[in-house]
Amino acid sequence: MKHLLVSALLGTSFSLGVQASSCPSPADDLPELVREPLLESCDMAAAYHAARLSLARGQDGNAFLWLDYLTSNGWPLGLESDSPLAATLNRMPKPMMASHVMYMLGARDFFAEGITADESTGRLFIGSLTRNEIMVVGDEVGQLIWPLPDAADLRAVYGIKYDKAAGELWVLRNRAGMTADSKPDPQADLLVLDGETGEVKRTASPALAELAELAELNDLCLTQGAAYVTDSRNHALYRVDRDTLDFKTIALPDIRYPNGIACAGGSVYVADWRGITRLDMASGKAERLKAPEGETLGGIDGLVIVGDSFIAVQNGFKFPRIIKAKLDGSAVETLDIGHPAYAIPTTGTWLGGSFVYIANSQMDRIGTDDTRSLKPLTVLTLRTE
Repeated sequence: MKHLLVSALLGTSFSLGVQASSCPSPADDLPELVREPLLESCDMAAAYHAARLSLARGQDGNAFLWLDYLTSNGWPLGLESDSPLAATLNRMPKPMMASHVMYMLGARDFFAEGITADESTGRLFIGSLTRNEIMVVGDEVGQLIWPLPDAADLRAVYGIKYDKAAGELWVLRNRAGMTADSKPDPQADLLVLDGETGEVKRTASPALAELAELAELNDLCLTQGAAYVTDSRNHALYRVDRDTLDFKTIALPDIRYPNGIACAGGSVYVADWRGITRLDMASGKAERLKAPEGETLGGIDGLVIVGDSFIAVQNGFKFPRIIKAKLDGSAVETLDIGHPAYAIPTTGTWLGGSFVYIANSQMDRIGTDDTRSLKPLTVLTLRTE
């Protein structure tokens, strides 16, 4: 899901640099979350948020320095600001529309977030942020709806993953309409469904006493012995035993607002607001991947691994895009940007040699009374080779 960093932090064009400018000195009043990675390596995602925060605070001088730094380093993702100072940076990049429509579904107010595939049958499973439902789509089944069991306000479906070997669908579900002073129990849950019928086989929840903030189980990946789950609000990674469904917190102190996650080759890759961290499952050693100069692996929502590369939905900046990068963080390549179907793209899955993803979650329109202005739910497909 599109990460919460900006809302948590916030409560005249300029000339392009010929060469990359040096990193400005971060102001003392920047939040430590942003200031520390700037001091450490002048992280590009942190520079983006330094520029945005400076503009929001009316600190045009500081904003100019960060905008110039981003522009002269070839920053391709714009800045979420209407300030004239950001006009040059916010020139729409040349569209690269390699994706094609796979499905255009009539459920305009479904507000899709998670998607996964059963490669053996071609079925897609899509979760709704508002309806407490899973949509099943495929040539053989048409379009079905699996309602999930009622559980108070637990109706926001986030990450979902299909387990082909077990024939199960793993679903993360969160509460809708929670307030900061409410701590209902459970705050969120994990459901394991029968992959053919949608019947709930097992459920589990993180222990309420161990949560510092409201739970937001965001995404998951599956290994032979466990599921790994991100909790964005608690800045946490959980290992969930596949047999007992017990939640165990894994210490990753450098992770903030974790979102997308993928597992492969004995490693767990966790995306947060500023990049991707690789965790070795055996040793517990973690390292943050380094993106190429002028690029970022921050702001990633959907994340899948194909061979020796990531394919990811990067929606944490003004201009969302689909990227491909090596598993060590190198060689970031834009595969699709500026697609007219985009309205906060979220997550994707691998199916038949293509990356299949939600193009328009429209989550910023949740609660609108004008549902007729919403667009049909659109699923795009992208060949990555």
